[in-house]
Amino acid sequence: IDTGDIIKEQLTPTEFSVASLMAKGWKNREIAAYMGVSIHTVKSHVSDILQKLNIQKRSQIQLYNLN
Repeated sequence: IDTGDIIKEQLTPTEFSVASLMAKGWKNREIAAYMGVSIHTVKSHVSDILQKLNIQKRSQIQLYNLN
């Protein structure tokens, strides 16, 4: 099973996009600029992603296969 597919079921499309960029090592400010949203919005998405995936640190997102 592709863990990316499992995560797609748990996250909203926007959260999945943020998670994919996080997995590539993008910083919050880079994600915000790319998506055209505020850094506060990105931080909120990151917090929701970590909670939904039950992970503690954003670096743990790299353990998933997000393409």
